[in-house]
Amino acid sequence: MRPLARKAGDFEDWIIRNLGRDISVQVTDAEHKSLPNSVEWKGVLITGSHSMVTNGSPWIQRTAAWIAEAVQSGTALLGICFGHQILAAAMGGTVAANPLGKEYGTVPVHLTGNGATDPLFRGLPSPFPAHVGHSQSVNRLPETACRLAFSEKDPIQAFRIGCRAWGVQFHPEFDERITAAYIERHKHELVREGQDIETIVRSVRPAPHARSILSRFVRFCFKGPDTCLIEDCRHSWNESI
Repeated sequence: MRPLARKAGDFEDWIIRNLGRDISVQVTDAEHKSLPNSVEWKGVLITGSHSMVTNGSPWIQRTAAWIAEAVQSGTALLGICFGHQILAAAMGGTVAANPLGKEYGTVPVHLTGNGATDPLFRGLPSPFPAHVGHSQSVNRLPETACRLAFSEKDPIQAFRIGCRAWGVQFHPEFDERITAAYIERHKHELVREGQDIETIVRSVRPAPHARSILSRFVRFCFKGPDTCLIEDCRHSWNESI
């Protein structure tokens, strides 16, 4: 997506624009640079990527090990799309091609019972619209994870591990222009899957509730933990959806 990046920035730029307050941010290239000590930061965000977690590249393995250490140390962490998937993989879950096909456009995201009481999602409507663009998904959660949200094509749109680590498959940093650009780039792949590209294009609409996850995460980082019922998470995958 280099043409889009030249015009509108990249993942980290889109995230920073929507954090909701002026805070100190350090951007690190996980593929080419050493990752900082996570405990020195109020919170960590792991962006999307055009790489696949299943590639298992050395930098992906290093990043997964770093994430596992960050979670164990109690660092507040939010993984987005690729970040959501690598968080799950780092903590014992698995990632694979979505058997229901690629998911692009703006889709309704539904909260589970645990999602409705989660510190990042509490008070949001269910469903709420969210921008998506991915071909792989978390297909098995870590044993300690709590499922928070799902969509028609992805039963794991969001999860939490403990009280301070979240993954969201959707893109809270995307807007309508970015989502439309991703649909355009992948339209031939979507058509080959038999998806209705016109319906996907028409789905694109504002997603302010999804975007609010970024500012909610920042508030959480600076305020500290809110109510967190970890015991409710053990069997959340068996919830009726």
